Amino acid sequence: MEVYGFVPLGYEGELVRVEVDLRPGIPGMDIVGLPTGAVREARERIRIAWRRSGLSFPQQRILINLSPADLPKSGSGFDLPMALALLAASSTLPSTVPALLAVGELALDGQLRGVPGILSALARAREKGLLVAALPTVCRAEAEAVEGFRIVSAPHFSLLVEELKQQQGSTTQGVTALPGYSPQPGVWPGWTPRPSVFRALLTAAAGGHSCLLYGPPGGGKTVAGRYLQKLLPPLEPQEAWEVARLKSLRGEVNSVYPQAPFRAPHHAANVAGLVGGGKANEPGEAALAHRGVLFLDEALQFSPSFLQTLREPLEEGQVSLARAGRQLVYPARFQLLLTANACPCGQAGRREGVCLCGHVAIRKYWDRLGGALMDRVDIRLFLEAGEEYPPEGKVNLSHERQRLENALERRRARPGQEKNAWRDWGELQKSVTLNSRQQTFWREAVRREAWSGRGAVALLRLAVTLADLDNRPSLKDDDLEEALSLRKAQGEEYWQT
Repeated sequence: MEVYGFVPLGYEGELVRVEVDLRPGIPGMDIVGLPTGAVREARERIRIAWRRSGLSFPQQRILINLSPADLPKSGSGFDLPMALALLAASSTLPSTVPALLAVGELALDGQLRGVPGILSALARAREKGLLVAALPTVCRAEAEAVEGFRIVSAPHFSLLVEELKQQQGSTTQGVTALPGYSPQPGVWPGWTPRPSVFRALLTAAAGGHSCLLYGPPGGGKTVAGRYLQKLLPPLEPQEAWEVARLKSLRGEVNSVYPQAPFRAPHHAANVAGLVGGGKANEPGEAALAHRGVLFLDEALQFSPSFLQTLREPLEEGQVSLARAGRQLVYPARFQLLLTANACPCGQAGRREGVCLCGHVAIRKYWDRLGGALMDRVDIRLFLEAGEEYPPEGKVNLSHERQRLENALERRRARPGQEKNAWRDWGELQKSVTLNSRQQTFWREAVRREAWSGRGAVALLRLAVTLADLDNRPSLKDDDLEEALSLRKAQGEEYWQT
């Protein structure tokens, strides 16, 4: 009987084969294969849990090898695989038990406790051909989101052993819609922002565009930013699975949900909290916002190093970390949503306010964001304070939802979306056709605003999203004009002073 554990390393992780050797000698247990402190301490947890489960612990010299030997092993999830491998080596478990994955922590009384990363462990095991998993009962609901496995679970170690001896356990039937997934539309709130803000947010949701909302306090930047969460459609099953795997690595999930993530870290967060890693190699906020929104309220209060770290995941759709000679990769394909005051004192742009900051202070304030990151923000919207919002019912929400669904359907059917190929001009030309007048307008706008190649592509991507919202296969002149107004908003001189 072969037993495998799991060590989380990035999004994929690695399986670890647990090998046991029993030989005559002074009773004791050694664990080799680069175990960390938590893994080495499992010796005592296993010994006491065996005794309290009514099992006779082998009175021999025990050597446990965790293979591959050059891979550091951490976490308490190795308790259960080492205990089961020891049972197999002492012939307590029959040889007819198939090779299996085991993940779980042992309490001193034999109770089984859950650990993070169950979904990633099962996905990796399935890739390697393992179809049986031994888990704590608390992890079963999460594990059943993975099709094709025979899940053997129990709340106590002794009960799990009996289950394995009897070869019992249920086989998941496979899921076309993952647990918790519902194609029904979400609830749209009664609060509706003014039409210009709603139009910009709808465009951002339809095309996956990053967005900056800025202006004086009282303009509704934070409320409008959080409104974007209500516009996001339910995730597709595969997208929901990716999100659930990332949350599982942080121990935040016990089933798979259709809601797109909306992560809003505090401005005191550090770079490690954004990109992930640390002692447990956990995903950070950028990865946890995968397939959803990373919302930075009062973005210019974040450290410049934090903000500049966002450039790579926005471009590549993933976070890559180098750890101990290994490359850890987490998917991080998110929309960036920023809010900011127009100046340090907040009075710039206020009709009745007086800003005393001066051009130098304002420029220094906006330099925290940096031109390279601003170049990756497609929509820039200035919100003035004191404007009244229209009463409820001014926007036909059912009509707008249908327009959004049409746009998403067209976007998902278009080649190149998954790999961010549409950020490249060569790929964009394959799907977008401009007449001579539109080409002239587009080139002149890019030249006049001195935008980079990335900005030129972003202008076309915005125009295509606007056409998608109207369910049109081709662009109109108005699409390019509106795209220009979204890309170059009122008050842009604040960061160009």
